[in-house]
Amino acid sequence: MPYGLALHTTSTRLGLALIDCTHPDSSSIRTASYDLGREMVTHLHGCTLEFLAPQTWSDLCLMAVAKGPGSFTSTRLGVVMARTIGQQLEIPVFGISTLEAAAYADLRSPHNDREMPVSGPPIFDDRAVELEASRGEVFTGLYRYDRDQDEMSCLHADAAMSRQAWQDLLTDLTPAPIPLTVDLTHVIRDTTALAILARQRWQRGDRPSWSEAIPFYGQHPVT
Repeated sequence: MPYGLALHTTSTRLGLALIDCTHPDSSSIRTASYDLGREMVTHLHGCTLEFLAPQTWSDLCLMAVAKGPGSFTSTRLGVVMARTIGQQLEIPVFGISTLEAAAYADLRSPHNDREMPVSGPPIFDDRAVELEASRGEVFTGLYRYDRDQDEMSCLHADAAMSRQAWQDLLTDLTPAPIPLTVDLTHVIRDTTALAILARQRWQRGDRPSWSEAIPFYGQHPVT
């Protein structure tokens, strides 16, 4: 039975999800989180091995990883690990934006069911996603949810910008997207979203190479 393994390491919390790639819904997902703090580099591999059991590396058909934005060091660790596993096992690696995963998790959450009409044109499909950055900036992204396909599309690429520039960009959008501030403590929810998005893309035939998983840092860690 093929499985997908999702890693979320963009903060001090490690999120892991294992998903049955042949199953039609999200009930086949096993998740765990570890609050590792500064010990991410020390315990990432061990926690992942512990979580994966009783499955083994050979049971995996895909890797999914949050590629950022987020903590520079933790994001890099997760992407490097996913790329290494993908290269060694010769399986696809899906690098997915931290902001996209948060938007997808929010759009699929139960409180949004009441916003979705049974018929008629889709509404409340767009999310203006932001995550606090350093130096007075915010990481930003604009995502649209296609309910028919249960899939996300990017309307404005992830970027770091001033809060005023972000607000100016959103002012001219019609219809106005719903704002969403990413809370990286919701690592289980967002890692689950990573796993589901990757499985959907794998099932439709996407097979990205490990080399295509590139971290998005948004800001230089020093300047």
